[in-house]
Amino acid sequence: MAWWETFFDATYRRLWAARTGEEQTRADVEGIERMLVAHGLEPPLRVLDLACGDGRIACGLARRGHDVAGVDLAADQLAAAQVRAEAGGGEVAWFRADVRQPPPQLAELDAVVLWFSSFGYFDETADDLRVLEAARRVLRPGGLLLLDTQHRDRVARAGLRRDWEQVGEETLLRELSFDPARGRVTERVTIVRPDAPPEERSFSVRVYTATELVALAPAAGLV
Repeated sequence: MAWWETFFDATYRRLWAARTGEEQTRADVEGIERMLVAHGLEPPLRVLDLACGDGRIACGLARRGHDVAGVDLAADQLAAAQVRAEAGGGEVAWFRADVRQPPPQLAELDAVVLWFSSFGYFDETADDLRVLEAARRVLRPGGLLLLDTQHRDRVARAGLRRDWEQVGEETLLRELSFDPARGRVTERVTIVRPDAPPEERSFSVRVYTATELVALAPAAGLV
């Protein structure tokens, strides 16, 4: 089973919450909207949040008046997204689906947002290309894909890193490494609790250079 099929659950949301808090979400959503407008798209827009997770970006855009759909494979994340929407996050159409095969009813959209390093999960570059092709299929001519990802050159320069973080009574020991042959960054996390054995978690994402992304775009039918 691939890591991304089980990783995104309540534990993930709790322990990674500091990276996706309200202030960060507000900045992300405002930045996304500025980029859409700067590229000639006039709000309100029809937007797909691909790999939407718990819906923080989708709900933020919906609150700003956009017609938003969210697609994710993790049922737990989608349930949390629905709770967020019901708590004042705006109306969003949620779909459980693989990001390589979004539902066929999604079409002629103004924009697709692929945010928070949600690109590069798969072992094969061909599958990453299928994600870009899926985005192209649902976009109208002239629509825009916004892709937020880490930059391979920066990750490679940083090398092996170790640090720790305290989250309530839990201590997180993090080790971040980069495999230059596979082009993948891996974060291994050991969760130390006072009343339970340590728990190990990890994720691995393929990171691309700007040059590689520019080469992938036309292969997916994007400019």
